[in-house]
Amino acid sequence: MKRHILCFGDSNTHGYCADPADCFGGIRFTEEQRWTRLLQDALGQDYLVIEEGLSGRTTCFDDPIHEGLNALDYIYPCLKSHEVIDLLIIMLGTNDCKDRFFD
Repeated sequence: MKRHILCFGDSNTHGYCADPADCFGGIRFTEEQRWTRLLQDALGQDYLVIEEGLSGRTTCFDDPIHEGLNALDYIYPCLKSHEVIDLLIIMLGTNDCKDRFFD
């Protein structure tokens, strides 16, 4: 049975590409370029790496401009939808530094 690794994060996990010239004109790196896929390839067929990234996701803040980006509200249903998880990797916090959360 495969070990399941859930990668839960923000745009870094989602594969956001700041410079479209680096990702064939798109806004995301290709599946083959994303770190979650590189991890999957390195670990091999005994593992399943699940990419759960979302650009703009925060740890616990409700974004007044974009709805549904609060990780605290979403992580439990996410874990339940992908159970059983053997390892959870969380990469969040970058978007928590936005000025609009500290007005």
